[in-house]
Amino acid sequence: MAFLAPFGRSNPWNIFLPNGSAAAHPDVSFALVDRKSKLKPERDAMSQEAPEVESNELHETEDVEQAGAICIRRSNEATSEVLLVASLRHGRWGLPKGHIEEHETSKSTAEREAFEEAGVIGSADAQPFGSYHYFKDSSTRRHRVTVHMMKMRAVANSFPEKTIRKTKWFPVDEAARAASQPGLRALLLKLR
Repeated sequence: MAFLAPFGRSNPWNIFLPNGSAAAHPDVSFALVDRKSKLKPERDAMSQEAPEVESNELHETEDVEQAGAICIRRSNEATSEVLLVASLRHGRWGLPKGHIEEHETSKSTAEREAFEEAGVIGSADAQPFGSYHYFKDSSTRRHRVTVHMMKMRAVANSFPEKTIRKTKWFPVDEAARAASQPGLRALLLKLR
């Protein structure tokens, strides 16, 4: 059984493993502690470099598979812009993305989510552009997002999440800075 535990000042969230070691994890905002071991790490243990740990050792559940779309438009001859959407919970910027349903491919999910969240009508590339992973605030489940480039034909005036979700076009470099997930930032920088 695991529970959340804050620790340290410069990196306030660390992952404590059952063997007593601590591992800082850059993509999470929580820490897992084995309740049975009742670990009480020493302060100097936090100043040591964190060991590399496979994510499967840290999380008991399997990945949540998602797909997302990178929607690009040319604002002029020299500038490309990327469409980002705000998360409903915190307003953080990211791609239109969502869970891959049982009958869907990552390509069809990317197309569906681009329309539902941002009104984008178009066709996603068959081959993924890349992928990244993230952890939601209080979940131990890792979300793996397969990302497709989207050939945009139009943006609809009406779409399912128009009244509840904020969207914004960013120049590529600004989109990379605005994106809330480190893995997504790295993918967006490949567009330069």
